Amino acid sequence: MSQPYYDSNLREEEWQRITPLLPSQKPVGKLREVSLREVLNAIFYRPTRCATSFRW
Repeated sequence: MSQPYYDSNLREEEWQRITPLLPSQKPVGKLREVSLREVLNAIFYRPTRCATSFRW
C-alpha cells in the first residue's frame, strides 16, 4: 500500500543520515510491522492548515 506524501516526510538524504542512529532489527522476537521511517514521518508531521484556519 502506498503511503501519502507530506511536506514533513523525511527526504532520502535525511533518512540516510538518520539510519545509522536507529536500532537494528533484533534477530529474535516479533518483526516490526511498521517501518521506522514511517514512525519518524508521523512524528515530524505537523498539521499547519488547522492552526491557521481556526478563528476565535
